[in-house]
Amino acid sequence: STKFSAQITSLKAQGYKFVSLSSLVQDIKSGKPLGDKLIAITVDDAYKSFYEHGLPVLKDAKVPFTLFVYVEGVNNKYKDYMNWDQVKEAGKYGEIAFHSYAHKDLTKLSPADLRKDHLEGLSLFEKNMGYKPKYYAYPFGFYNYEVRESLKNIGFEAIMTVDSGAVNVNSDRFGLERIAIDNTTDLEQATGPAGPHPEAG
Repeated sequence: STKFSAQITSLKAQGYKFVSLSSLVQDIKSGKPLGDKLIAITVDDAYKSFYEHGLPVLKDAKVPFTLFVYVEGVNNKYKDYMNWDQVKEAGKYGEIAFHSYAHKDLTKLSPADLRKDHLEGLSLFEKNMGYKPKYYAYPFGFYNYEVRESLKNIGFEAIMTVDSGAVNVNSDRFGLERIAIDNTTDLEQATGPAGPHPEAG
């Protein structure tokens, strides 16, 4: 978390502005040109390590984020995952979104099983959080046309991939690219000089 804190401080010093995923998606929907130095932080899975190490950093730095919840892991109290109370606590500081029910390769599921995963996960999410999530992140980043259309039909406003790249006003909001950041990421290389990357993972 010390390294993560230093990365956040460094990005702020370079003039980057942290925005919520909602504001980024709204700008894409409205066709509003995005600023060159915008970053929306997204976190997949809802691992307990995020709650213990990442959340305090983002909270202290007042940086918005979106947490994509792997519902089965949270709901069944798997050892390495946050519980619903911790997810709700995170929701006071960032946006909570959906990362499937069972975290399977969705491209290998039948249409019926795909729909079952969506609906089972959404039902538990809504029961525990009190609202429907607006955003989705593909498990493992795997998707195809059928998977994407099934999620669009359910009504998600935007979908995250793990494809590496930046987001701009012309981005497809049902296939938003991200840049993965971990302890070894060289932020100078990730954010410049090749151009702005307004959406980080």
